Amino acid sequence: MNERKFTVNSLVLIVMIFSLALLFFTVNLVTMAEPYAENSFYRIEGTKYYVHYSTMDPSGIYLGSGRTAELMIEGKYGHDWGAVAVGDKLYINEYSKTDFGIMLTRLVCIDLTTFEKTVLRNDTMLRGRCRSGELVAVSGFVMPSNMPDTNSLCKMYSFSKNDIHLEDKDAVVLYIDPETAAVVHSVRDKAALEDDFESRFIETTLEEAAQ
Repeated sequence: MNERKFTVNSLVLIVMIFSLALLFFTVNLVTMAEPYAENSFYRIEGTKYYVHYSTMDPSGIYLGSGRTAELMIEGKYGHDWGAVAVGDKLYINEYSKTDFGIMLTRLVCIDLTTFEKTVLRNDTMLRGRCRSGELVAVSGFVMPSNMPDTNSLCKMYSFSKNDIHLEDKDAVVLYIDPETAAVVHSVRDKAALEDDFESRFIETTLEEAAQ
């Protein structure tokens, strides 16, 4: 009788230990799956506006920073070299994800007086300004963070676009007039996706690039 009681108690103890271990594993798994908390502001050079990334508030472009900041336009936007203000125009990268998790970027122009947004080019990333003042952007490519070499979803996405050729491993470098948003020069170059992009395209003038 005592042996049977011992066996039942042991079984109950084992079940309790297993349940606690399962609960501990589940809690840790959920915690790891949750996105990390973010609440950061980045000043857009030459303006009073900030790009705000947050997991608590809407991400977007804000007037000011901190608790008193005012949301002007919601979205995921670039900063530093990914945002250039020219007068009342803000050229900036806008990021989004497809339903399949592919990260996309497009170049947009935001009017800083009305905050109306105009999409200039899809699958395009602003990289800054060259020495002669033109905006320099890269177009017709899938962002490296999507691992296009191995991600079959990227290949499917490229098939739907006429200007994306993953097998060529190159992209188009665009020189854009900041006053009119017109493309004044473009070149397809394998160096568009290389690490020395700045020295080849940013630290030169339009005249040098067009030679």
